[in-house]
Amino acid sequence: FDSVIVNVIHTHLEVYGGGNICAGDTIGAWATGAVSYSWNPSDLANPADGPLVYLSPQNSTVFEVTGVDEFNCIATASINVNVYPRAEINAGPDAYFDYPDSIMLYGNAMGFACYWWPSEGLSCDTCEQTLASPAEPTVYHLAIVDDFGCVNDDSVFVRPYFPLFVPNAFTPNADGVNDVFQ
Repeated sequence: FDSVIVNVIHTHLEVYGGGNICAGDTIGAWATGAVSYSWNPSDLANPADGPLVYLSPQNSTVFEVTGVDEFNCIATASINVNVYPRAEINAGPDAYFDYPDSIMLYGNAMGFACYWWPSEGLSCDTCEQTLASPAEPTVYHLAIVDDFGCVNDDSVFVRPYFPLFVPNAFTPNADGVNDVFQ
């Protein structure tokens, strides 16, 4: 009898990473056990043909990686990336006021704790509604961290106007007060 020894080669592809991200974020993933890799969906993986990739889905997605080993054997593995939507936030409309008065900013943090920055010129930097009286045009940001740990912010432009006093009368009575119109 002739005999043949058959060695069965098992490709062992492993994938790591994935998990939870906030909308608009990226997350890393990597694969081992092959000499070449292909990630799908490829348009959401950068680079789509490497062992280490950055994944940027807009919705929760299952990523599959196909690996080819040195014997041209093919294996696949997958990971999940869960995408949490960012909570909505509204810093309110742009605002204009006569300095040195102030103007109320009507932010809406949708029930989350909030923080305004920069805090200079604000009456309260942790209140949704706050009085603003900056001495120069300022962009204020209202930020929140939601229940998933996702950060979101919105901004409002606040511009002070500096009224100019122009006298509209004079009293030329030689008493030294308003005798000349200037």
